[in-house]
Amino acid sequence: MSYSVLMLPYSIRLGMTYHLAQATAALLRRAAPLGIRVYVACPAQEQVPGLWDLVRSCCPPERIFQLEPGKPDLGEVARRLLQSEERVVAHVHGVRQLLPLRAVRHESRGRLKILFVVHSFRNASWRGMPYSLLVGRLLRRHVDYTHFQSPRSALEFIGSERVLRGGRGGIMLQGLDWPDQPEAPDASAIDPHLRDALDDPHSFRFLYLATVHAGKGHHWLLQALAPVLRRHPNARIIMPGRQDPRVVANLRKLMAERGVERQIVLPGLISRYHVPWLISRCNVGLVTSRSETFGYTIVEPMAGGRPVIGTRCGVGEYLIMDYFTGIGFGYGDGAGLARAAEFMITHPAQAAQMGENAARLVRPLFTLDNVITTYLRVHDSLWMDSST
Repeated sequence: MSYSVLMLPYSIRLGMTYHLAQATAALLRRAAPLGIRVYVACPAQEQVPGLWDLVRSCCPPERIFQLEPGKPDLGEVARRLLQSEERVVAHVHGVRQLLPLRAVRHESRGRLKILFVVHSFRNASWRGMPYSLLVGRLLRRHVDYTHFQSPRSALEFIGSERVLRGGRGGIMLQGLDWPDQPEAPDASAIDPHLRDALDDPHSFRFLYLATVHAGKGHHWLLQALAPVLRRHPNARIIMPGRQDPRVVANLRKLMAERGVERQIVLPGLISRYHVPWLISRCNVGLVTSRSETFGYTIVEPMAGGRPVIGTRCGVGEYLIMDYFTGIGFGYGDGAGLARAAEFMITHPAQAAQMGENAARLVRPLFTLDNVITTYLRVHDSLWMDSST
């Protein structure tokens, strides 16, 4: 059954995002030989330069809608597509994208199907629960298929059992386009403290790829690992990412109090294109976040051949296999984190073997080709009801 796809590869805050752009380009390449027309609607903003170029290289200009003030909103874009396309599947990545499509879906009488990808929810505190309950209600009423990115995130989502009921949702893969040769940044663009940590031939480097804000657990990480760092002066913890100034100020104060300023590196945001290179220069991935809907911060180090010590959140629930691909611990378990880090530092050869195990597990599974195959099968399932 023929249909078209509307991709919305952006978040409200970042614009077109790296991983969604990669998936959109992969779908465009796969869909063309199958006769599936793919449309893209997205703001001009992009998380890193070059994402729009990637998408435009695969998508005819007449199938691109730039969402800007005074131009068509998502509801109008969907209505335009339904004037020329018999059936459309919209890939939605957030409530703000879903809201303008509700009326169009109702008007379409089954010709517009919505696939909603759950990227975040606010169950970490009681204040976020009303929001999560609202999202669950919207998904049940206005979404045809809900895509959870890991079993753990589905379990943590309030009301997920109702969202998943009747085959209207499931656990689906995310993917990586992992390079054979990581791209290194220009030497002059590397933060001096980061360069010193990477150039020291005797240092043992942990890498935590995460936005530096309260929910990612940097504070308790530092409290737990400060004694380990003092015992092992060659150990370094590298924590790149977008920074909350208040969190960074508190971290720097704690670093000074614990005497580990020299061993903690906070280089700020680095380009997504250089993440594989940075992983290749480190020994172990580190994750201390409270929750992850998927967990690229776990998958990417493993794809780069590095073990991960981390909280069992997102895909970490099944990818972190103790002493085989990494070592897991619970959120806030400082003793467990310290013991895991101590083992890695004192057993570097075994840590390297665990990283090789992780790469053999992750690389064949989390591919963009597997993701697109899954998407196409879900699309087919949405049209099984002959009444639509």
